Amino acid sequence: GISAYASDPAAITAAFVSDALKLPGNPLESVLQLSNKCEFRESQHEIGVPAPIFRRIETADDVLEMAAEFEHGIIVKPADTSGSKGVFRVDLKSELNSDRVFIQDMLTEGMDYSRMKVLMAEEYIPRNGFLMSGDVLIDSGQIKFMSFGDVHFNERINGIVPRSISLPASKPSVFFKRVKVDLQKLIDRLSLQSGVIHVDVIESS
Repeated sequence: GISAYASDPAAITAAFVSDALKLPGNPLESVLQLSNKCEFRESQHEIGVPAPIFRRIETADDVLEMAAEFEHGIIVKPADTSGSKGVFRVDLKSELNSDRVFIQDMLTEGMDYSRMKVLMAEEYIPRNGFLMSGDVLIDSGQIKFMSFGDVHFNERINGIVPRSISLPASKPSVFFKRVKVDLQKLIDRLSLQSGVIHVDVIESS
């Protein structure tokens, strides 16, 4: 078999090689979709799994127009990056966030991290409690095991970059039963068969 190292950018290459050599792995098309945040969000909306409203963006005007629609602002990110690289929050309550030059600088930096050269923005959803991050083991297309912890952020940087995770997560088991149902819907939609996926989930306030 072949596995991607550490983070998801290498998953596309691993899936391509697995597909070409007929090795165990998930369908290349599914991995491509999971590696494209726009396509992944579209899938969530199509099957009724909770997800933020999102749009592809190109200009500072696109960002400012969308940010004005949401009380808590938006998150701007490359459509194909990982590890919080090139990710920004835009909230028009901040005077700096209303400046087009500042926004354009953010877009330029975000684009530098995108292999596809595609940026997206999605509504910022305030969370009730912690963001929860965990790993899900899939075998024969079914969830066999999952474990989540509470994520702690470095507020001195920008409040977006995670610094640690404490186990177990503080949410009750009934919350994760709903998470498991929604995750299985996505697994079925994407025809994922085996392996481990990393998942972040929140409860909206």
